[in-house]
Amino acid sequence: MLQTGSRMNVVVTTTRSSGTDQRFREDASARTEDVLATFESHIRDVIVSIVDVNPDRAGEEDKVCRLMIRTIGGGPTIMATGRAPSFWQALNSALRRARRQLRERADVGRRVASVSGVLRYA
Repeated sequence: MLQTGSRMNVVVTTTRSSGTDQRFREDASARTEDVLATFESHIRDVIVSIVDVNPDRAGEEDKVCRLMIRTIGGGPTIMATGRAPSFWQALNSALRRARRQLRERADVGRRVASVSGVLRYA
């Protein structure tokens, strides 16, 4: 159970072929928490999966980061993917997409609350 004021749970997974280490996973987790901190009260957990889809070829956009964000209260799961030449670029791309989705959902929630408030008191 997530308590008020606690951090979201972030799990970072990588493949052996990615060549990343524990330090990278820790830094990627911290980066994810920092970028999504604005929405922390709405997020239960985040699973970050980082894969090098073609480890034998360098320089291509073959680093892929997939985020799965589960929200508090059983809301819909948010999925975001980033693809880039480096793991950090792929992570940042996926985080930008996830923030955009979270922001859009928050805006829709505010509009619905605003409209229902108007209807309730009209």
